[in-house]
Amino acid sequence: MLGFYPSLGEIKFADVLKLFIGGAIPPASTALASFLSRKIFCGTDGFEGDIFIGGAALLPFGFFSVITGILGVANFKVVAILLVFTICYTILMLYSGCTKISKISEGGAAAAVPIMLLLSAWFSKIIFSAMW
Repeated sequence: MLGFYPSLGEIKFADVLKLFIGGAIPPASTALASFLSRKIFCGTDGFEGDIFIGGAALLPFGFFSVITGILGVANFKVVAILLVFTICYTILMLYSGCTKISKISEGGAAAAVPIMLLLSAWFSKIIFSAMW
């Protein structure tokens, strides 16, 4: 091994648990932001729709992470193009989730999407800083 990676014998259950919790924070914070936006803009449907929106909206970022890992830093221009595509696709998925699933009006959904993005980033920051 390269020296700064722990050997397999040194991995503790607490470290694995932190990784699982860390992986669950972005979808949970996006679902919570979707829930709050649905309540603010008088949307319908239940919390299961918010969970679906939160999980589906993060799929482009998962795809981006995998492709970036395959391409590497040397293909910076391709990675930058993929990042722009990922951000745009995420915003469109949040908007369509607000209008189709949560039944928020189109004008309300246009305001709800940036609120959801800001709240999700803020919730994630708070939880990550509390954990580490």
